[in-house]
Amino acid sequence: MNTSKSIDLSGKTILVVEDDYVCFQLIKEILNETNVEIIHAENSAEAISQLKKKPHVYLIFMDIQLPDMSGLQASAAIRQLYPNIPIVIQTAYALESYMNKSKEIGCMEYLLKPLDPEKVLSIAAKYAHR
Repeated sequence: MNTSKSIDLSGKTILVVEDDYVCFQLIKEILNETNVEIIHAENSAEAISQLKKKPHVYLIFMDIQLPDMSGLQASAAIRQLYPNIPIVIQTAYALESYMNKSKEIGCMEYLLKPLDPEKVLSIAAKYAHR
């Protein structure tokens, strides 16, 4: 993960909505050397609560399978409250219906698990300068 050293996201905050702690830790590790602040939510209700506390979040990584509602439903709810924050779906489901629904909601990217570290870094850098 050499490219993370060349990406400086100091002063930026990413929200990771992921109920699987190991998956959250993987994203955290991938982004570790970028100096980004990472906040974690295990479900959609917690995600909305975190956004209310930290409205300066510039990017959300959203898992599809969450315990309280689907990540797609959570993304739609977040999109209503925070229309300008890019949302990236991250999931093991490579279903076209999910991909299409995520686009309809306004999600910017659709990442398949296992996550490609270079892709995660590329997306984090891409949206940092919006």
